[in-house]
Amino acid sequence: MNPNFNNKFLCVCATIACFCALSLQTTAQAELACSADIDGDGQVTALTDGLLNIRYLLGLRGKALTRNALGQNATQTNPHQIAAYLSSKECNKLFDIDNSMTNGDNHPDALSDGLLFIRFLFGLRDQSLINGILQNGATIRSSEATSASITKIVEQAQNPTDPGNTIMELCVDDNPCFETIEINGEIST
Repeated sequence: MNPNFNNKFLCVCATIACFCALSLQTTAQAELACSADIDGDGQVTALTDGLLNIRYLLGLRGKALTRNALGQNATQTNPHQIAAYLSSKECNKLFDIDNSMTNGDNHPDALSDGLLFIRFLFGLRDQSLINGILQNGATIRSSEATSASITKIVEQAQNPTDPGNTIMELCVDDNPCFETIEINGEIST
């Protein structure tokens, strides 16, 4: 959870009703500034977050996405909410490890970005990290640059002390979400 949002109360109103959140954690994925700690257990590990990411990128949904892939202290356990979270623009950008943009957009791929992420979390480094994986359109081509990119992603998830601008969605059940954004402590919708 983003420490900058503790003890804040926010209401988002539509024509018919208002939806309110205390500390912006009333839904499984209130905070959409994507984090590599996908299951929200406070750790980034290969057999939880790495597996959730690669399963999502391979197209698995529902219980097939989360089965035996959640940490013991996971706070994000709903497979539909995890899939919605991973489909966000922020997560697409974060998990496009090799930065192989398609039509100007970040599109992570299971057999490149997903494998790079899970290999890194399993401890592979140097050439064993990138062997046979990097796509032709990738702008990050070396093992050093790839390791640096993933290290930054993991460190941000483990030490979210300065998140910068944060984009969130407040969702109620399966209804459309209302997007809000906090910029330098100011919340707008």
